[in-house]
Amino acid sequence: MHLRRILLQIPVLSFFYLNQVFALRRAFLRKGVDCLIQTPGMPNDAENLFLKNFQPDVIFTINGACSDVTRGYRAARHIHWLQDNQFNGVDLRRYFESDTSDDIFYFVSERLAGVMRLGPNHLVGQLRFAAEPVDEAAREREVRSSFSLVGYIPNVSMRDTSFTLGNGRTFSGKDYFDFLAQVQGNSLDFPLELMDQLVETFFLTLGVEARGLPAENLSWFREEMIRGANRSRVVRALFERGYDCRLFGPEDWASWPEFASSYCGEAREADQTQSIYQTSALNIHNGGTVHHPRVLDCMASFGGPVLANRCEVRDQNACFEPGVHYLEFDLADLSDVAEFYLANPQAREAISRSAYDEIRARHTWDNRVDDILADLASL
Repeated sequence: MHLRRILLQIPVLSFFYLNQVFALRRAFLRKGVDCLIQTPGMPNDAENLFLKNFQPDVIFTINGACSDVTRGYRAARHIHWLQDNQFNGVDLRRYFESDTSDDIFYFVSERLAGVMRLGPNHLVGQLRFAAEPVDEAAREREVRSSFSLVGYIPNVSMRDTSFTLGNGRTFSGKDYFDFLAQVQGNSLDFPLELMDQLVETFFLTLGVEARGLPAENLSWFREEMIRGANRSRVVRALFERGYDCRLFGPEDWASWPEFASSYCGEAREADQTQSIYQTSALNIHNGGTVHHPRVLDCMASFGGPVLANRCEVRDQNACFEPGVHYLEFDLADLSDVAEFYLANPQAREAISRSAYDEIRARHTWDNRVDDILADLASL
């Protein structure tokens, strides 16, 4: 299949997705592919007219962004790039289970692919995130903080909210946080494979079965609550050990009383995040995989090494090696890892160099577009 025109669709209007999709668009344009971006909320009649006039060969959607109108437009080949297992209250693991099309599905990691359920006719591949390497000569070298964390945390109200179940039992978000801390111990992993069991076990302790609860509520406990619990644990652990940590992201960080004084605002532009990464001795990442846009952006910025929570499940074809391209930790060895690398700038520089070189060699957006074009050419 020869690709002439591609339509890129994002699920929500956020800086995270806008920065990502514009980088992807620039890479397609460099390859001579006409490329437009569609944001959510277009009326059906306008969307029909839009598709009729642009006539894309491929519609490329991120995290289930495809509308009913777009889904029905079969003159184009459809590619779905899934980056999360839950998104906007939708359980993406089962969203495409009954789909009988021959659409192409890309997953950002093997771990994510392992929990997805797809129809029998889909073509499945892997498309990792990418980044745009900075000019090494323009790199900032002054270290302004020991740690920085660029990312999202839910509003603290989720921890403080009280819930009442049908059997009359009540619990708070903090009760769920405490349950997660007890079950996970020193781990800060995002346990994709165990989410259903975690939620089910928690509600069984309250005398109800999780499958009887509204799906949108369950999605909240599988996704947002776990993210809030883990990210608050890692930042609190840094503060308890006497470290400083700058927090960047949505204003929800400021809703947490213990974090408000360290909140530095939202970094919206690439040059802002690059400066943050470059001026941090270590950059914290919390999630279920190290293959995340912020991790790659940090590496491409020639920033201080990424310090990522240890993941219980590793990709067989992992691109980055701990101790070479990034550092890993859990709550048991956080102090040991931090103390060694904070005291050894040469060791930090070696990690940053390896990560930067790896991004330049194999993880640019041009590399990803080459992967997509090669897959389409083979059809």
